[in-house]
Amino acid sequence: MDFARTNGLRILYRGFHGRIAVGGEDHGGDIVFPPYSGLYRYDSGSASQTQFLDENQRFSGLSTDQTMAAFSPQDDLSSLIILDLKDHTQIQIATLPDSDRGAGYAVFSPDDTQVAWLEGSGFQMAETPNFHGTIRISPTKSEVQLVKNKSDAEFGAAVGLPKLWIKPVAWLDNSTLLVEGRGETWDDAYLLKLDTQSGAITLFAKGAFVGEVLSSE
Repeated sequence: MDFARTNGLRILYRGFHGRIAVGGEDHGGDIVFPPYSGLYRYDSGSASQTQFLDENQRFSGLSTDQTMAAFSPQDDLSSLIILDLKDHTQIQIATLPDSDRGAGYAVFSPDDTQVAWLEGSGFQMAETPNFHGTIRISPTKSEVQLVKNKSDAEFGAAVGLPKLWIKPVAWLDNSTLLVEGRGETWDDAYLLKLDTQSGAITLFAKGAFVGEVLSSE
C-alpha cells in the first residue's frame, strides 16, 4: 500500500477482508456489517506506522476528533468496544441478548460524548427473512452506561411501514441522529431524524445518505 509522502501528513486507514491488512469473517451473501478489520495510522513525515486494532478486531467507527474508535472482536459478538487511541483505555458495552449478528456502523456525535450503532439479529437472506435491527445510543464515557434503543419497527412506523432496514449514518447535532432506512426495495429509501432526548422519530428526507458536506454559507 503506497502513500504520498508529505511532511506531517498522518493517514488513518482500515483493513478490508480479502485485501491488504486482511481481516474479517465470511458470512457468505448475508453480510450485515462491512468486513473491515484493523486500524492503523501512517505518518508520512517519519514513514512510521502505528497499529491500533489488529485483523481480529472489526473496525466499526471513528470519533469526530479521531481520538476514539469503536470495534468488536471478530470471534465475540457480545459487545461493542470504545477504544481511546491516546491512552489505550477502553470501555465495553454489552450487546442485546438476541443480537446474534453483533454490532456495527458506529457514528459519534459532533462533541464525541455519544456513540450510536446498529445491532442485528436473524438473517436477511433466510427463506423467510427474520432479520431485525436496533439502533442503540450510549455515552462514550465509562462512568455512565445508559443505553437508549430504537427498533426497526419504530422507524418503519414513522413512514407508515411495518419496518425498515436501518443504520445510523450521521449526527445533525449533539441531540439529533440521522438514520437511513430502506423498505422492501433498495430504491425505497428514507432519511429519518431521531431526537435522542425525546425519542421522537420524524422523516428528514426521501432518499439515501451520500455524505456530509461542510459549508460556510
